[in-house]
Amino acid sequence: MFNPGIVKNISLNTLSDLDAGSWYDESFTTERIPLFSDVVEYCRSKSIWMNIELKGGEHGENGPEGEVLYEKHMYHIGETVATLTASLFAEDLKQNPIDFSKVPLFSSFSISALIAAKTVSPQIPRALLVHKKADVPNLMEVLLNIGATAVHLNHVDIEEYDLVAIKAAGLKIMCYTVNSPDRANALRELGIDAVCTDSFDVSI
Repeated sequence: MFNPGIVKNISLNTLSDLDAGSWYDESFTTERIPLFSDVVEYCRSKSIWMNIELKGGEHGENGPEGEVLYEKHMYHIGETVATLTASLFAEDLKQNPIDFSKVPLFSSFSISALIAAKTVSPQIPRALLVHKKADVPNLMEVLLNIGATAVHLNHVDIEEYDLVAIKAAGLKIMCYTVNSPDRANALRELGIDAVCTDSFDVSI
């Protein structure tokens, strides 16, 4: 299989020519890597609501300087994706009031990316992803700063959070990644609004 290397170093034309389907089955040999705009068009045609996660890969360097570079990188990603998303949903964002069932949500572990998204397109909702409570000790302050409408928490340690305070602030809570119906039911009892799952038989 052709391995072109790091995506950011490959031209769009080269990426567009790659076979993205035969690894799964020969009948999908003609499948190509879709553009972001292609994914948006498909989801809108099927009335699929979108959660757009702002991701930037691993830290390139260790230490304080590496952290600064990474946060700049994530800010740029948030800025770029938010700009493109705002243009693709321009008509929906002009509506008054906005129908948020037709507008995506930005989510990210990166506070910098979400601040950038807020700056570029404040109308598009934002949610902070948190792996463990210790990662964001000042959670409520951060959520207020990024203008979050939701927080996405790892279900494993969900009981450690002050869920009452989060809900009282008017925020929705989603848990990831929940693949057990019993666990989903327990989370519903805790007042969780939604779950991310790999299994179609899990819902709340």
